[in-house]
Amino acid sequence: MAVSLISSLGYNLITGFGPGMLFIRALHGIGFSAFIAASFSLAAKWVLPEKRGESFGIIGAALMASMAIAPLIGDFLIRKWNFHALYIATSLSIILAWASVSLAFQSRTRAHRNGGSRSSVKYLSLLRERSFFFLLVSTIIFAHCQATVPNFLSLLAAEKGVASGRFFFISYSTAIIILLTTGKIIDRQGKLLFMRRAYPFFALGIVLIPGMISSPLFAVSGILFGAGMGLLFTVHNALAAGHGSETEKPAIMALFTAVYDTGFITGALVSGWFSHLTGLSMLFWSCGILALLGFLTVAVSQIRET
Repeated sequence: MAVSLISSLGYNLITGFGPGMLFIRALHGIGFSAFIAASFSLAAKWVLPEKRGESFGIIGAALMASMAIAPLIGDFLIRKWNFHALYIATSLSIILAWASVSLAFQSRTRAHRNGGSRSSVKYLSLLRERSFFFLLVSTIIFAHCQATVPNFLSLLAAEKGVASGRFFFISYSTAIIILLTTGKIIDRQGKLLFMRRAYPFFALGIVLIPGMISSPLFAVSGILFGAGMGLLFTVHNALAAGHGSETEKPAIMALFTAVYDTGFITGALVSGWFSHLTGLSMLFWSCGILALLGFLTVAVSQIRET
């Protein structure tokens, strides 16, 4: 949070593209990624195993709600005042989050510092565990597809002569509802069961986008994509949190979030290169097929229920 706060304040000093901007962006990325890895590690260590699905569902809903609301707030601040207002508001939000975390986990972190043990964890040894390795394979497939759709949907919509906002509203609203309502059911009936059920909906929602985005039935693809996205976010995080011992949890969740973030990078760069070669419609069809490969990975691999 300290690094994120410094980078948010640092944007006020940027006047144009150059080394300063690149440094601030890199600092921002380090702070954000470290915060996500650390917060997911806390959840993995301190949430009861039988409530992981419910807990990560709530976390996912909070993340997606912020992704839906923050751009609107940012646009308002920039129009009403300027970019400096945006950076100051961001800095204030980090301070509020810092206070919230300090109050929520003060007693636990003190107990961990006083009685916690330190041990060296080798990342390669974690990757040799087949269950966790194939979970990471599924994770990067899911993240790549999840990132491809929002990155290139607006371009496809413009190509078809329609607006893209309605798809985002329907898909993310569906995902938030799924995240808030299915966690307990996932914990009771099994995470792998819901992972196998969610992938076909997720894949079908992506494949249908090019044909339905300009159709009155566009909501069908948005609902399918949103439902699959909400379920897959919950089960991937909950399964990852169940791997490793208590001392290995930070390394497990760091690896998991690193792979998840990598999927968002490939969802922008690799998908952009592929769409340049083949066209936007082919990009979405191929992405749907990739999601089906994710389903096959889950169906035939030895991912362990945790």
